[in-house]
Amino acid sequence: MTNIRLLINNDLTIDELQKVGSWPEKSGELLKKRARILLSVLLLTLIPMSLEELAGKLGYRSKERFRDDYIKPLKDNRLLGYTLEQANDPNQQYVITSRGKLFIGGSSL
Repeated sequence: MTNIRLLINNDLTIDELQKVGSWPEKSGELLKKRARILLSVLLLTLIPMSLEELAGKLGYRSKERFRDDYIKPLKDNRLLGYTLEQANDPNQQYVITSRGKLFIGGSSL
């Protein structure tokens, strides 16, 4: 599983986003990228993973930014949960919740 690259569009570059003419077109591409990353996080956490592992697999250097942009919204919507009760435990990992599995499966939440 070390070489997994789920749903990441490696062809999307900043130059291409800057070439797009209008804000609606740019925002559409950015929204697609964000959705792919959120879905990737949910799929990757079928097996518990640390923040560092998730950020690394998805190509993020700043784990704080990754946590704020992707982990926190998933956690706030109860699609992602902790493996340990104490949030700041150094061994803390994230795992998809039953609600997250329903979301991926297309069932109503």
